[in-house]
Amino acid sequence: MMKWLANIDLSRVRVTWRRKLQVLVDLLLALGAWVLAYLIRFNFDLVAAEEYFVPTAVITFALLQVVVLGLVGVYSRLWRYTGLQDLRLMILGVALGALVVLALVAMSPRLFFAPRSTLLAQPVFFLMLIAGVRVMWRMARENSVQKQTLEYGEPVIVIGAGDAAAALLREFDRSHRWRAVALLDEHASRYPEGALSLERGGERVVALCKLGRVDAPTVRSYLSSHPNLPLTDRVQQACASILSRAK
Repeated sequence: MMKWLANIDLSRVRVTWRRKLQVLVDLLLALGAWVLAYLIRFNFDLVAAEEYFVPTAVITFALLQVVVLGLVGVYSRLWRYTGLQDLRLMILGVALGALVVLALVAMSPRLFFAPRSTLLAQPVFFLMLIAGVRVMWRMARENSVQKQTLEYGEPVIVIGAGDAAAALLREFDRSHRWRAVALLDEHASRYPEGALSLERGGERVVALCKLGRVDAPTVRSYLSSHPNLPLTDRVQQACASILSRAK
C-alpha cells in the first residue's frame, strides 16, 4: 500500500477551476449518497434516520472518499472523454474509499458511527451518481459538438505553421466543410514550454495515427511517458490499428 502511494505523481493533477468544480460536485454527490443510504435504511422515516445520523462523521466520510478518488487519478481525467478507463478508476477509488471508511469506523466507532447497511449501500449509490453525471456530461458535449459541426463545419487540427498553414486556413474558409481549431506547429513555436505542451503532443500523435504517418514505437513511447494524461484514451483509440499491426 505504501509503495503504491509513493508512486503517485500529484504533479500530474493540475489544480484548475474545473478540477475544483469536479471535486466540489463529487463531494456533494458523496454527501447525497450518504443521505440516500440513510433514508433507504430507515424507510424514509426522517425522525428515525436523524437519530442515527452523525453529521461530522458523514462529512468526514465524504471528504475521505473524494481524497481517495483524487489519489487514484480520477481528477486527472476529463469528463467529456469519459470511457471504460475512467469507470475502472472510479470503481477502484470508490472501493478503496469504502475500505478507508470501514477502517475508520472500526477504529473509532463512537466518534465515527454509521449503520452497517449504510456503509455497504452508500458506495454503490456514490459510484452510480459520479458515473452517471460524467456520462450525461459527455452525451451533452457530444450533442453540442454535432450541432456545431453541422453549422460551422467539422473541427480539424492543422499540423503546420507559416504561409502553408495560412493558405490552408483560407481554403477552409472557402469550403465551409472544415474549420481549424488549432495550429500545432504555430502554437509550438510561440509557446514551446506552455501549459498545453503535453496536450499538443497528444493531438499530434492522434493526427499522425489517423494519417498513418507514425510508427508503433513512437506511440508506445508517448503512452508510457504520459499514462495519466486525459488524451491517453484518444491516442489509444486513434492508434489501435498501428499498435495491433506491430504486435
